[in-house]
Amino acid sequence: MGWTRKLGLFNRSLTGRLMLGLLLIHLVLIPLLFGGMYFIVRQGYETHFVNHVRSDAHQFSSMATYVLRTGGLEKLIEESLLTGRLILAEVRNQNKREIIITAGQDGLPPFKEDFFFGQHGDGIYYITLPLPSGEGVDPNLIVRLGYDEAATHEQIDLAYLRGIYVTLSYLLSVFALVFFLGRKLTEPLLRLRTVSRSIAAGHFNEQLNVDTKFTEVKNLAEDLDYMRKNLVEQALNLEYQALHDALTGLPNRALLHDRLERAILNSQRSNAPCAALLLMDLDGFKDINDTLGHQAGDLVLQQVASRLLEMVRESDTVARLGGDEFALVLPLTSTEPIQPIVEKMLRGLQQPYVVEGQPLVVGTSLGVALLPEHGRDGEDLLRKADVAMYVAKRSGGGYTVYEPGQDRHSLTHFTLAGELRQAIEGNQLTVYYQPKLDLKGDTRAAEALVRWQHPEKGLIPPDDFIATAEKTGLIESLTVAVLDEAISHCFKWCQTGQTMKIAVNLSPRNLQDPQLPETIANILSTHDMEPSFLQLELTESAIFSDPSRALRVLNRIDEMGVQISIDDFGTGYSSLAQLRDLPVSEIKIDRSFVMDMRTNKKHAAIVRTTIDLARNLGLTVVAEGVEDAKTLDILRRLGCDMAQGYYISPPIPAADFEVWLKGQQRYTANG
Repeated sequence: MGWTRKLGLFNRSLTGRLMLGLLLIHLVLIPLLFGGMYFIVRQGYETHFVNHVRSDAHQFSSMATYVLRTGGLEKLIEESLLTGRLILAEVRNQNKREIIITAGQDGLPPFKEDFFFGQHGDGIYYITLPLPSGEGVDPNLIVRLGYDEAATHEQIDLAYLRGIYVTLSYLLSVFALVFFLGRKLTEPLLRLRTVSRSIAAGHFNEQLNVDTKFTEVKNLAEDLDYMRKNLVEQALNLEYQALHDALTGLPNRALLHDRLERAILNSQRSNAPCAALLLMDLDGFKDINDTLGHQAGDLVLQQVASRLLEMVRESDTVARLGGDEFALVLPLTSTEPIQPIVEKMLRGLQQPYVVEGQPLVVGTSLGVALLPEHGRDGEDLLRKADVAMYVAKRSGGGYTVYEPGQDRHSLTHFTLAGELRQAIEGNQLTVYYQPKLDLKGDTRAAEALVRWQHPEKGLIPPDDFIATAEKTGLIESLTVAVLDEAISHCFKWCQTGQTMKIAVNLSPRNLQDPQLPETIANILSTHDMEPSFLQLELTESAIFSDPSRALRVLNRIDEMGVQISIDDFGTGYSSLAQLRDLPVSEIKIDRSFVMDMRTNKKHAAIVRTTIDLARNLGLTVVAEGVEDAKTLDILRRLGCDMAQGYYISPPIPAADFEVWLKGQQRYTANG
C-alpha cells in the first residue's frame, strides 16, 4: 500500500509527468526509428552479400573456363569450397542435362536459383552462370553455385541485438537525464512550496529567495515574492484600519482596550494612581449635523482630534469610540494631579471651530476614571468614566471625576432601557389617540401617541423613554409595535362605520432603515388595511438630517399610498424648494406658534403665512396646541383645515376615544 501511494505521488509530480510523457513519446518513436534502422542495416547486409556473391560467382565462372582447358577444375572447386562460404559447385551441360563435375556439402536442399537474399528460406543462395565461351569450351556448359547465407544472418542478428542494446542504453540515459533535470527543476519548486507554507502560517517577512538557473522558476519566485510584499502591505493596512478610525486616523475602541490593558498591567506594580481614563462627548453635536450637514460635522470631529493630539504627550493615547465620543488614556505619576490636565484640555476644546468660514462653539462633557483607584478592569473603568461623563453632561458640561455615588444615574438609564425592551416584548405599551378636528366640525383623523403602562411606576409619558429608545436602538421595534396597534384600531373603527385616518410619528432613526416601507406594507397587509388610511408624521430635522436617504424612503412610502405629514412645521430649517420636492400631503403648525398667536403678532403672522403657503401648495394644514375656543375660531377664519389640542381633546385610550368619537358624531349630526 505504501509503494502504491508513493508511486501515485510520483506519477502526479512534475518529474513523474515528464518521465511518463517521455515514455509515451518513445513508445511511439523508438519502434519506428528502430524498425527503420534495422531495415536499412539488413538491406545493407543482404545487398552486400548478393553483390559479393555475384561478383565471386562471375570470377569463379571465368576461372572455371580457364582451368577447364588445362584440367584443373576439380582443384579449383576444392579450393573454393575450403573458404566455407561456397558450399556447392557444379558444372553441367544444360542441353544434355549431364553433370560434368559436382562438389559440396551433403544433405543440401534442392537447387532453386535465388534472385535476392533468403528468397526460398533454405539458408543457401543458389546462383546459375554460363561458362564464358572460349577455345575448347562447350558453350552449353553452365556452373551452379550455392553460397551459405548463415554468416550474413548472424551479422544481421548481431546488428539487431546491438540495436536493442543501444536503444536500451539510450532510454536509460534519457530517463536518468530527465530524472536528474526534473529533480533540479522541482527542488526550487519544493523550496518555493516550503517558504509559501511558512508565509501562509503567518511568517510574512520571510523572503522567497530561490537559487535556480531556470528562468521560469526564477520569475515565479519573483512574482510570488512580489505578491508576498503586497500581502504584507495589505495586512498592515487592514491591521491599521482595524485599529484606527477612518475619519480621524485616531485609534479606535479595539486599540484603546489594548492600551488600557497595558496601563492596567503597569498598575499592578503600585497602588498609587498611574493612569487616567477620560471619556468625552461633544455637546450639541447633533444640532451641527442637523443644521449644517454631516460633512460639517465630520470637519468638526477632525478638528477635535487634531486639537487633542496637540495637547497630549507622546505616551498618551487618544481614541475615537464612535460618533462624537472620544477617549484618552493618560499615564500619570503618583503625585501628578489630573485636574490641571483636564482643565487645560477643556480650555483648548472650547475655542471656536471654523467650518466653511463660519466659527462654531461646541461644548464638551468629560468624565474621568482613575487607575487603579476606580478599578483594575478595562470595561469597568470605561463604564465608570461613562457614568462620570453622564453626570457632567447633566450638569451642563465641563468635567467630572468619578465618584461611587454617581452609579445610580447610570443604573437608572440602563435599567430603563432593559425595562423598555421587556415592555415592548411584553405588550406593556399602549396607544392613546388625540383627534384632529376638521374645522367644519368632522373628526377625520387622529394622532396615535404611545404610553408606557409600567407595572410598578404606572403610566410613563413618551418624553421619559423615547430618547432612551433612540439611543439604545429600540426605536425600530417600538415604532413597529405602535404601528401594529394603531392600524389594528383604525381597521376596527372603519369596520364599524367610523372611517378616519390614523397618524403615527416616526423617529429620525426610522428613516435610516431602508426596510421601513416593507415593514409598513406587511403590517397593513396583516390587518387588511388600505394604505390611504395611514399617515406618517415626521419632523423637519428628521427629514433633513440626511435628505437624500430620507427622500428615497419617503418616495417608496408615498408610492404605496401612505400619506406623509411634516410635524412641528416652522421650527426646522427646511426651505420652500426642499418642501416642494418632498412627497408631503400635510403640514402641522408647531404648537408654540398656535398657543401664542393671540398675544404675539409675529407668531400670528407665522401661522397665517403657513396656512397661505399650504393652500398655495395644495397641502392640508393642521394647527397643533389649540387650547381655547377663541384660538379655534381665529384658525377657522384664517382658513386652517384642521386643529388639534387639549381644547378639542387630550390624548385618551382607544376605548375612551371611541366614546368621544360617538359623542362628536352626535354633536355634528345635531348641528
